Order: sequence, then C-alpha cells, then structure tokens
Amino acid sequence: MNQIPRSLTKASVGQTQVGPVTARAGSLALWLVVVLAAGLFATSLAADEHDLHAEGVKALAAKDWSRAEGHFRDAIAEESDEKAGVFFGKTYVPHYLLGVALVEQDRCRPALDALRESKRQGKVQKTDYGDEIDARIAACESRLREIERVRLEAEQALERARRGAESVADLAGLRELRAVWSQGDPSLAARQGRAESQITEADRLLRDGAEELDEAKLQRAASTASDATAMLVTVEEEGKVRLGQINAASAEAVAALGEAKDAARRLLTAVAPLAPYPPRLGGQVQALKNLLTDIEKELDGARPQELERATDEIIRETRVLRGLAGSPPRALSTAAEAFLSGDAERALMLLAEAELSGDRSRWHARVLQAAARYHLFLLGGEENDALYDAAVADVEAAVALGDGHGTLSETHHSPRFLEFFRGTRVALENAATDADER
Repeated sequence: MNQIPRSLTKASVGQTQVGPVTARAGSLALWLVVVLAAGLFATSLAADEHDLHAEGVKALAAKDWSRAEGHFRDAIAEESDEKAGVFFGKTYVPHYLLGVALVEQDRCRPALDALRESKRQGKVQKTDYGDEIDARIAACESRLREIERVRLEAEQALERARRGAESVADLAGLRELRAVWSQGDPSLAARQGRAESQITEADRLLRDGAEELDEAKLQRAASTASDATAMLVTVEEEGKVRLGQINAASAEAVAALGEAKDAARRLLTAVAPLAPYPPRLGGQVQALKNLLTDIEKELDGARPQELERATDEIIRETRVLRGLAGSPPRALSTAAEAFLSGDAERALMLLAEAELSGDRSRWHARVLQAAARYHLFLLGGEENDALYDAAVADVEAAVALGDGHGTLSETHHSPRFLEFFRGTRVALENAATDADER
C-alpha cells in the first residue's frame, strides 16, 4: 500500500493552496455521490418489484389464486425479466408463479403462455422451481388435450342430435302424419320441440365450454345433446309406427273405395241400355258419374277417414240408382259388360245360358243379342248371312215384346247398328201393314 506523503500534514491540509491531490479528492467525492444516488433509485425500484413478488408468494401460500395472479401481473409490469439466485433475499420468477396461479384456476391456456415464457428466459431452471416447470408444462398440455378430446366428443354428440332433428323434421312434414303429429300427451310435436331446445342448450354449452376451456360445460353439452338424440330416436320410431298404421289403414280404405267404384261402374254399365233415361233415373246416373269423377280428382293422397267418407258416399248413391233402375238380372248385366268391352261372342254365350223372366229383361236381352250378332256380321266382312238373319230375328222378337221396355242408347250402340235396328223395325212394321191390307 502506498504511504501518504510526509508533506501531506494537518497543517498543509488546512492551507488554502489547492494542488493536484486536492483536486483529485474532490472529483472522487462527486463520483461517489452520483453512484450512491443511482443505487438508491435502483434500490427503490427493486423494492417495489420485490414487494409485489413477495405478496404474490404469500397469496399462493394462502391459496388465494386470483390475488396471487394480480400481484404477479403487476410485478411483471414493473420488471418482466426473471432473476435467479437471491434478489433482495428472494428469487424473482413472476412468470413462472403466474403460471402456477393460473393452473390452480384451471386456466391452462394462459398458464402455458406464462410457464413457457419463464422457461424461455432460462432463469427459473437455476432456482428451486427448475425441477417443476417441465412437469407443470406437460400437465397443462395434457389437460388441454383432454379438454380438446371432450370438446370433440361434445361436438360429435351435437352433430348426431342435429342429424336426428333433421330426420324427425322430414317425418313430421309428411302429409300422412300432419293430423296425428300433435295428438297425444306428450305429443310427438311436444317431444320434438323439447329435443330441439336441448340441442340449442347443448350448442351454447359447447361454445362457452370451448371458449372458457371448461370441461364441465363441455361434458354437459355432450350429455344434453345425447339426451336430445335419445328423445328424437324415440319420436322417429313412434312416428314411423304411426305412419305404418296409417298406410295400412289407407290401403284398406283404398281397396274398399276401389270396390265401391267398381260396383258403381258396373251398375252404370248395366243401366246404360235403358238410355235415354226417365228424368229421375237420368239425374241419378249423372250424379253418380259426377261423384266418381270428383273423387278421382280430390282424393289423391287422402287420409283413411276421407277415403272412408268417399266410399260411403259412393255406396249410398249407387243404392239410390239401383233402386230407381231396378236390379237387372246378373246374367244380363254380365253380358252387357262383355259386349261393351268388345267381347261380342262371350256376350252371346252368356245370353244363351241366361234364364230371364219379364218382358223388360227379355227385351234388353234381344236388343243386346241383335247388337252382338250384327257386330260380328260387320267384323266378318258382311258375308255371314246366318248372323245377319239371326240379328234380324232378334230385332223382330224385341219389337214383338212391345214398346215401353227401354230405348236404344246412342252412347253404347254404333250408328250402323242403330240404323240397322231402326231399318229392320220399319221393314217389319211395313210387312205387317201389307199383310193386314191383304
């Protein structure tokens, strides 16, 4: 160590003369003042960070996670860089401890950001927390993966429910089910509405749970969606059962309606030879024809009840017509149907086997026989004289039965036959007149 020079005595220190040594001493003193002032300022800042950090640690120990979060965020705002070792008596790792506070609040996404930042800075590894940070990051990542798995399950459950709702909506829109969809307690419509409300609630829980990373909400979303799906499955099954029942009833009603229409048409065919009709009979024939036409137009896809009402109406009007026309013998009706369908030979065969009573039935049978034979005569090229002569004999027999049994229908007989019948009748009447005169 250098010795203070002998010349630097108390007497010389008190002199007013200022030399180089004295000047250097003054500069050193000024530097010390500046350094001490800066240190005191830094100490003040460090004390603020230390206090916030220390308060955060106390809040963690008290398990007051929210308050701890606030202190660590404030500390980071003052000083973001972490420090290892002793910093005014404590390690300074606010990012890491903020991550811990967030994990305890089940907020893994921001917690991961804080923990990763702490690890990136590289100071926490040199502290007592160094052995924990990787495990905490891994646990948080695992937690997020689990939440994502639950979210996907909820999303899939919600999608299944939505598909079920679409299927039920399609079923509810069927015309056959409209009348029964709101029947019952609870009705299919009421249960459908409840399931749709559950789907809306599940969607809200899914969105909130995904945003908040709330596993409980996500699980409730999946459960609520599954409940909606189960209800919709039940509704769809019951709806299909009812649809099957309605279709079966409709098939029966359609069959009954078909039988009623066929019977009405047979009767109209049977009474056709009676045209032109008396007023009441003619009015009823037209009413039945109009009814059949209207039913064909109006009852396409009708419900069973509507089909049954139509069937009853046709049966009622058919009975009225049968009462006005009288019931022609079955053999005569069948022969008329055969002739009008184009089978003249079968009509003749049926009439040959028929046992008819009453002049009216015999008159219609003779006219029908004449029409069938004349038709076959024309088809044969007008060469079969036997058929022609037989047709003339039939007309003669009909004329012999007298008038008032019926009239020829221009609707059901060809112009050629009408001309033949009338011409033959005139010839027979002229022949009878000539015989009387002789």
